[in-house]
Amino acid sequence: SLAPTIASPLRLRRRAFLTALQTIWIPSPNPLLSLCALTLKLTKLTLLTLIGPPAYALLTGTTSPSETARIKAWSIALDAQLIGGDPHVSRARLTLTLLASATLPATPTRLMLQALHTRILLHNAPFPLSPTLAAHLARKRWSAARSLQQITDALPASSTDVSAEPLPPHLLALLAQDADAVLTDHAISAAHALTYNTPPLPAEDRAVRSPLDALAAIFSTSTLHNALESSLLPSSSAKELSTALTTALATAPPGSTPHLRALTSLALFPSSSASRAENLATALTEAAARDPPPSADPLAPKALLLRTSTTKVEGDVHLALACASTLQRLAHQTTCLRALVDIEGLAWPNSVLGFAACYAVLCALQGQDGGVASKALETLAGNLRVGIGGPGGEEVEKSVREGVVGVCVGVVRSCVVVGNGEEVDAGSPRKTLKATTHQPAFASQTPEPTMSNISQSKAQSPPRNETLSALFRRSCGEKNIFPSGGTGARSSTFSNPNTSGAPTTPPASMRTSCVLTGPGENLTS
Repeated sequence: SLAPTIASPLRLRRRAFLTALQTIWIPSPNPLLSLCALTLKLTKLTLLTLIGPPAYALLTGTTSPSETARIKAWSIALDAQLIGGDPHVSRARLTLTLLASATLPATPTRLMLQALHTRILLHNAPFPLSPTLAAHLARKRWSAARSLQQITDALPASSTDVSAEPLPPHLLALLAQDADAVLTDHAISAAHALTYNTPPLPAEDRAVRSPLDALAAIFSTSTLHNALESSLLPSSSAKELSTALTTALATAPPGSTPHLRALTSLALFPSSSASRAENLATALTEAAARDPPPSADPLAPKALLLRTSTTKVEGDVHLALACASTLQRLAHQTTCLRALVDIEGLAWPNSVLGFAACYAVLCALQGQDGGVASKALETLAGNLRVGIGGPGGEEVEKSVREGVVGVCVGVVRSCVVVGNGEEVDAGSPRKTLKATTHQPAFASQTPEPTMSNISQSKAQSPPRNETLSALFRRSCGEKNIFPSGGTGARSSTFSNPNTSGAPTTPPASMRTSCVLTGPGENLTS
């Protein structure tokens, strides 16, 4: 196809639109000319509907080569206009091109594009009931495309129109979805911004080649986000999660960023344990194809686990691939220990994909015994708590964030070792907070805590075998999990050496408050 892609520079998209105008006629932005063009196009569409294309061609003397050139030119113009190629785009010009698209032979691709075109045209229209009318018209075009595709599939290949390009697999999967689920307000806002070249524009992706590809990428990304967010809930269903991830993968344009993210998610949450290795290998292969050639510098980063990355693959995809690899190695006794050690090198997550990946590893580590497993569990919980409590966690619902933070704090409390007046920060396990105690003058006579008292204090920590679901439900009921400033606070527990060892709350003059902070935040006591 001669139509430009979304990743093409703006000048190439506009050049393609202007080239198509040499064959077809779209008036310059003038009210009188626009009205004449709309009247002419509406008259032509009415005649085509009443007498049919053959009689119209006989009446107007249109030849087959000229009709083929007209169809090709309008197809290029429609694609170029909806990806920002029209420098004088307006509601009048969009109406003209929509009427022109109705004069072209009906194919599933054109009917789907008409549904998208209608929603873009009536987006933020200044008259009442425009959203309802736009949704109704788009729903009719989408249903017509689905019916035509079913007829095309039922006919033998020899009887179909060879000039019509068949739908690619990802658009077939998109067409199988409900129109209201695909043409959402968020998707139409993004398509409208792309058509008018107004921010926020979608990221450049050379695998997204047409307006329908952009629509499929938006739907895949939205489906994947909802599925990954549901995986952070204790009540999530593995079957529903697998179905949603499969849909996100099927509707993503091949080779695109949403396709890689969906592949990575399936490696984290496979439909069966046997398919994890296959999904992980496929995702790693696609990620490696996006990476630049390896640097000759011996100090250049080479591993997925390193915090710095110079590749074109997003950092959260690298983190999710590392977590999927960790889950794969944890299933084998020979590689389990090394996987536990590598967990300490994982980066902090900053998106829903990273949160879901770290949470999946956290669930897999629950029940692991040994000091290495305890350290890995503590480190991972601290990283997840810092990440989901930061700016990246705003894309997750607050109730889900509160539950995950509660789980992380509970896990760290069950793993922390308290001694010598030090406590590990649940938000950043690589930091150690010194407890500053304001004691009266006679406090110097108080003996130091003994090892027996420390052991008794540790015994009061939440049990290691408490499930993450129980921690999640318990934490959702807690208040002020996200206090002002983005930090969580808890009071230190002191043991009175003069008693039997049960933890007691000291007087107000001896109380200590350790504020859990993230990276770059001040430590207050």
